Amino acid sequence: MFSNRMVLSLGAGLLLLCVPPLRGQAFRGGISGSVHDASGGAMPGATVKIEHAATGLRRSMITSARGDFVFPDLPTGSYTVWVSHPGFETKQIRNLAVEVGTITSLPVTLNVGQQIQTLEASATGARLETREASLNAVVNTRAIQDIPLNGRDYTQLLTLTPGSNRALSQNGSRSNQNNWMLDGVDNNDLWDNSQATNQSATSMMPAVLLPIDAIEESNQQSVGGADFGRNPGSQVNVAIKSGTNRLHGSLYYFHRNEALAADNPFSPPGTPSKLRNHNFGGSVGGPMIKDKAFLFLSYEGQRFVAGQSSVATVPSDAWVAKGQVVLAKYNVPVNPVMTNLLANLWPNSIRNTPGHSLNFVSGDNNELRNNNFVGRIDLNLTPRNRFFIRSIMTTGEATAYSGSVYRDYFQAVPTRQENWAAVMTSSLTPRLVNQVLVGVNYLQQSFDDANHSADPPALGLNTGVTSFNFGTPSMELAGFRGGGWANSPTSAEPTPPGR
Repeated sequence: MFSNRMVLSLGAGLLLLCVPPLRGQAFRGGISGSVHDASGGAMPGATVKIEHAATGLRRSMITSARGDFVFPDLPTGSYTVWVSHPGFETKQIRNLAVEVGTITSLPVTLNVGQQIQTLEASATGARLETREASLNAVVNTRAIQDIPLNGRDYTQLLTLTPGSNRALSQNGSRSNQNNWMLDGVDNNDLWDNSQATNQSATSMMPAVLLPIDAIEESNQQSVGGADFGRNPGSQVNVAIKSGTNRLHGSLYYFHRNEALAADNPFSPPGTPSKLRNHNFGGSVGGPMIKDKAFLFLSYEGQRFVAGQSSVATVPSDAWVAKGQVVLAKYNVPVNPVMTNLLANLWPNSIRNTPGHSLNFVSGDNNELRNNNFVGRIDLNLTPRNRFFIRSIMTTGEATAYSGSVYRDYFQAVPTRQENWAAVMTSSLTPRLVNQVLVGVNYLQQSFDDANHSADPPALGLNTGVTSFNFGTPSMELAGFRGGGWANSPTSAEPTPPGR
């Protein structure tokens, strides 16, 4: 049995933001606020300047007639803000955090005078969100690095959000109703509406991974907004790291081995389960041209082996001999087609097992290997124009138990996933911002037997199939574990006939 799925989604967006106020959600972040004097009166014409600490990006604007200002679609990170007005003090706010998918609120009060007052933005305490009804759960890069994520799977971050559970359901919505995005680009599998990157292959093993070291921030918004659309569940937006003016990077290797763990109490005696995971990679980011051009690269690889010890009743030669005795007793001829099928479609590994129930222990390994690459280039073209292009390219090979205890009929799932983004952001005027986003999300997976060489028609089983891609059919014998792809139940074995 063979199935193949390939999904390709293309997205292109042209967005004009007139400010203030900023109503829509940016896939990155923003700063919005107002300037007042000591009496609470609005201060139009105040100058507000910002600078991104990591890349030197600078923006400025003049407050509106109501004293409002807003800087939409900013890279995440720490900012310094200067607010000034003739005849009033200049206020400097340092270390103001901008988070993915959220608008940082900054009310500023200026007093009469000529001095410069420096304030340190504080991130302590819960921030009261007054601009939207939904809740944002932002996890920054330091927390992502420090949180022990099993398998280094970033989707587990969703379980940190109130209202989420292990099935990734948010506030009672279906687990496949989340809207997954990478830098604002669609990251959904159109087949089953789950995430494309970190897609499962078989036996709950991830086919491919988004490298943890490539994630700048992750944000789960509790309710899907009309500006994003698509799904009614939560909005999951991940911002990928970029290069900065400082060279930064990482190098890591994690190893898991059954020798360092307790024995599996469910394994039969003498059949210890192998459990080994080699997880390795690194990242590097830095400037190509200071304040102008930046590069970021990341790679993560995984080599995973998990032994299994499934006990089953299989049709061995001894069982066949018992059946032939019964047939001969009642003068029933042996069906040569069935003989061919038993001899050729069931694996040779079961031929010499004894003729009683639970006569076979499968010790074959579940195996996974994947390679995952991330690359990004950021360009500050002019003080008013920014551009970045980002690529995620991943491949995976998984072979694992999926109903059949025979290695030949394990499920084999090769996967290829890519996600591309190209974003141009232009500040046309202090109050008009244009953003053009082009994104591609590609996912291809096939599902097949590990051994797909069987030719049932040549063995006398005429199913009417004429395709060259025959493969093993789903086979069931009452009381015995069957063969073929994902065809056998995983419940307890029935009692074989004649016992």
